[in-house]
Amino acid sequence: MKSFIASIAGGGTAGVNANVNVNYIGGKTEATLENSTVNSTLKVADSINVKASDYTDSAAFIGSVAIGGGGSVGISPNNNRVERDTTAKIDKLKSGSKASDVVVMANSKQGLSTLTAGAAGAGTGALAANSSVALLGGNTTAEITNSNLTVKSLDVYADHYARAHVLAGSAALTGVGAGGVAISVTNDKSHVKSQIATSTISMNSNSSGEVKVRAKSDSSFESTTAAVGLGLEGFGAAGSIGVNYTENTVDANVYNSTIGSASKRARSVSVSSEDLSKVYGYGGTLGGGTYAGIGLAVNVGSINSKTHDNLYK
Repeated sequence: MKSFIASIAGGGTAGVNANVNVNYIGGKTEATLENSTVNSTLKVADSINVKASDYTDSAAFIGSVAIGGGGSVGISPNNNRVERDTTAKIDKLKSGSKASDVVVMANSKQGLSTLTAGAAGAGTGALAANSSVALLGGNTTAEITNSNLTVKSLDVYADHYARAHVLAGSAALTGVGAGGVAISVTNDKSHVKSQIATSTISMNSNSSGEVKVRAKSDSSFESTTAAVGLGLEGFGAAGSIGVNYTENTVDANVYNSTIGSASKRARSVSVSSEDLSKVYGYGGTLGGGTYAGIGLAVNVGSINSKTHDNLYK
């Protein structure tokens, strides 16, 4: 999804310009094998691949200019949200189902880019305020549930990849009083889960192959905010605020299930979860005036993600 908005407003006495952009992408992608008996009549069983992949990209660009002989105000909020579910699932495979190599994989990729820029100019007073918001979320799930399956090897893998780049800039110029404000916010609140639950996984021979249950999240968010407020013959103030935070949960579970037997064991069983969250924030301000100038830049980054590896009955 892409959106572009640009406008200019002017007046002999006052100029007011307001642009609002809202983008939302929801929905789901699913791949499911269920309530079946697979390869039961074959002497040499084929492989099984159940894969769901989703790639979502959104870009939004807003520009506004307000000019007034006396006063001017320019405001541009830019809000973007992606919230999609990606699921790959094997459910209720009946006894007698078998396969060589089995892969159940859910892969989700999300990207957001936003740019918001605004300027206000006037003879007496000017205010420019702009914001860019990028929010990501959803569920990425790969699982085998309520199934009986004989395999050579098994890989259950859920992978979430997210990138966001946000830029917000404001500039106000006036003869007496000017204010420039820029705000950017990025957030990823996703749940990534891989699991084998309430199932019996038998191996077709002793030490035949690996059983892996893996979940991974890789998020990287970057925001830049800049504001300028110049009062040529009076007061100028500028403020920029950047907030970047992640709240991902990454789970890899095996519960209430049997994998292999005393005579036919898997070569190895691994259960792993991984989170690779990164946040970067950059901010700058310039406030100036003949009498006084104030500039304030604040950047806050927080990574509050959780990983769980569970093997239990």
